Amino acid sequence: MARLLPLLFFLVGLLVVVILRQQATRPRSDRVYRPRANPWGFPGGTPRRSDPGTNWIVARSELAGVRDAYSSAAIDPDAPLWRCGVCQACYHRHSVDALAAHNAGRCALCGSDDLRAVRVV
Repeated sequence: MARLLPLLFFLVGLLVVVILRQQATRPRSDRVYRPRANPWGFPGGTPRRSDPGTNWIVARSELAGVRDAYSSAAIDPDAPLWRCGVCQACYHRHSVDALAAHNAGRCALCGSDDLRAVRVV
């Protein structure tokens, strides 16, 4: 019994850490979807970044019904656009400026700093 007691404490402590970590990554509202990485770091736990030297090319039809991830405004395909390389969220210029000022230039949804210009075809 004396040998099992430290193992039992370790397992209870591990369970508490897992529960607290899961609670900390929950979205603030159940009505809002916010993607998050796999907490264990395997398969797909680490977001893959695309080549930073390239810009996005998006068909105009793909932007139908899409909203700005920061302001929730409908995406205007004729305005300058940016897109996150990890979660594919789209932004208008004023949203990217606000993210640069208030969020260190990171994506509002996934926290990536891979925001690049979009060319609409």
